Amino acid sequence: AGSTLLLTRYPASSFSAISPTPSKLTKDPPAPFKWPILGTLPDFLSRGGIDKFAEVHESMYRDFGPVYSMSILGDDTIVLCDPIIFDSILRKEGKFPIGGTEGVSTFIDYYEENNVTMALNMFQSGPEWKEWRDSLNPDMFAAWTTYLPSIAQTCRKISDVAGYEVSENIAFVDFISRAAFDMFETVMYGSSSFTTNSKVAKPEDIEFVMASQAAFDITGALLSNPMEKLFEGDLYKKFVVNMDKTFSFARKRTKKYADLALMDQQQVQQPQRSRQFKQFFFADEVSADAGVDEESSKCPVQKIRNAIPTKFVNPSFIERLVHRGELNNEDISEIGAPLLMAGVDTTAYVMSWLYLNLASNPDVQTKLAEELHSVLKGADLTTVEQMDSLPYLRACIRESHRLTPPVPIQAKKLKQEVDIVLPNGDIYHVEAGKRIFLNLRAFP
Repeated sequence: AGSTLLLTRYPASSFSAISPTPSKLTKDPPAPFKWPILGTLPDFLSRGGIDKFAEVHESMYRDFGPVYSMSILGDDTIVLCDPIIFDSILRKEGKFPIGGTEGVSTFIDYYEENNVTMALNMFQSGPEWKEWRDSLNPDMFAAWTTYLPSIAQTCRKISDVAGYEVSENIAFVDFISRAAFDMFETVMYGSSSFTTNSKVAKPEDIEFVMASQAAFDITGALLSNPMEKLFEGDLYKKFVVNMDKTFSFARKRTKKYADLALMDQQQVQQPQRSRQFKQFFFADEVSADAGVDEESSKCPVQKIRNAIPTKFVNPSFIERLVHRGELNNEDISEIGAPLLMAGVDTTAYVMSWLYLNLASNPDVQTKLAEELHSVLKGADLTTVEQMDSLPYLRACIRESHRLTPPVPIQAKKLKQEVDIVLPNGDIYHVEAGKRIFLNLRAFP
């Protein structure tokens, strides 16, 4: 009912234009009463505070419209409720717009205080961020389809124990977090320690999952209460303790797998060098072997396995980074923590809401089950072709993500001042350097 009310009140594309320079007719966006020092914090708390962050922004949208402002302890923010205008702002900022991660000061402060350069680049903008992304993109994002076989293998093992574990040993929400860890660990390292199976799960693996959850949970509270960080209160100290746990665990484990991958690569290179030597001096003796190598190279999956030494179903992300040789093993181990943490938290959130939304709509759940049985017939999902043949599954995931996104807002900082023009003639001027939010719970 709330979504329908919002739709009828503010039609899509409420904003008509963005002007890059201030207008004489501009005015400040509407906002709750702003107190000295506290700003709009009392209003924020009265609407539910950090514990009801989504409800806060839904009510702000109803009360103030498609553009409004907030000021928490001097931190002024403009909130937009239309993704079209938010996208327009991004496009006007050139090749390197300031992204949302730069607003997550808790992680930035931690990495700066601990001199973690590679992880810190994840939160930057400009050429530094592009260099960081380019170092990971070929083996992570661009090659995502090549990880499907190993993910499917892990998911089958998770499914085998899910019913028993959730009924007898592990709370559902914790099981989902562990499942996310098992899957992402498989991508990172090639195999999983299976924290979802209480018979084989190791305490240090479970502690990492719990510490990751705690660090992300505390981050939200710290961002809405910067005084905790300023005075290093108990909440901030708890954040540091959990970050220390996650970073130490992930760095050590990533370094272990990177060193193993380097050893495997060196062992493979020895006979290759010997072969090159023989080819140079004894070409006739090795020419007969060429046909076998040429034939096996025609399969793209086999190409990857031939090129990158691995003991797993497919080469892991760490093995691929080592093979590419653009980063040394110390740098690779440093990026392990933020990637593993982020993969666990966001994946667990999306999965939890998907299952909850399906359970709340049994007819949808039944229809999805029928599609899965009809198309897969009990087989694992290991190819893009299989995924493309499951349109209802894709629709369920996207609709769940739309209704219950991982965060209720997307934040960024403006590189240049802009004017936001509404159809009714109102023009809101936003200065460069000010933080803006996209309210994901109030799309018109």
